[in-house]
Amino acid sequence: MRARGAQGADIVLFCVKTIDTLAVAKELAPFIMPTAIVLSLQNGVENVATIQATTETAVVPAVVYLAAAVPQP
Repeated sequence: MRARGAQGADIVLFCVKTIDTLAVAKELAPFIMPTAIVLSLQNGVENVATIQATTETAVVPAVVYLAAAVPQP
């Protein structure tokens, strides 16, 4: 992962599987500005608390809704 890419960002999109949340948050933590907002685009109830405790920055939970249709095979 390229955690350094988050350096200086105002908003960080956090889009990983729940099993990887803690490891990725630890890797990102040194590069996230204290004023940044982390947007958690994940399933799972505890992800926001994990990210917030690890990065010490504001974390906002988000819901992703995908709708798809196949009109005909």
